[in-house]
Amino acid sequence: SAGQAALVGHAADSPLSAAAGGCDDRRPVSGLWWRAGSGHWYYLAAAGRGLTPEADGPLRHPDVSGRLLVAVPRGDASTRPDGPVELTAKGG
Repeated sequence: SAGQAALVGHAADSPLSAAAGGCDDRRPVSGLWWRAGSGHWYYLAAAGRGLTPEADGPLRHPDVSGRLLVAVPRGDASTRPDGPVELTAKGG
């Protein structure tokens, strides 16, 4: 089965763009923007057991390893993109 979620908000006073929450049958994939100590932004997503995360949005070079996705923004990595990221969880 597949599930979708879109991340559009962020907390201005936090290096995390929004609370990602856990993954379960109702929410099979979750993701957020994270700012490293270096000031560079990364998009992190995780999928529930037996699923693989896929992301579409202002991302460059998404790297997927098992249930974890890590990507950098298109353009300047020190600037968090404003556009939403659409997440999809694929089976297997």
